[in-house]
Amino acid sequence: MSIEIIITPSKRHRHHYDAYLGYTLLCTSRIPFFDGARVLLSEGHDPNTPLAMRHQGSAHASLRSTIGSAAKLTVVENGRDGPVFGAYEPYPLKEKRKAEKLSASRIKSEHQGSLTSGNGAVSGA
Repeated sequence: MSIEIIITPSKRHRHHYDAYLGYTLLCTSRIPFFDGARVLLSEGHDPNTPLAMRHQGSAHASLRSTIGSAAKLTVVENGRDGPVFGAYEPYPLKEKRKAEKLSASRIKSEHQGSLTSGNGAVSGA
């Protein structure tokens, strides 16, 4: 089984594309093939599943890979080489915020049910 992503220019974000799997919007991105692959991977799809992307209305795929391979890539641009494929690295700030959110939710869940009485906390049992 293979998966096909259909992309259309985004009406909400300039220079972005909406990537669809059937009627489901996977993501809105400047690099919908690679970001769409990361979404599919995070949803539990097999990394070895073949993946294709085509523009809406086109009969031919623009890109082909597997979900796992595409999820590891991004497009890197510089003044010397132009756009080229490169290794994907998550934005450090985004990952830091995700870690902080997880940490805060763990702290919250650890303290749920405790009552403060006087100078100490009494665990609700």
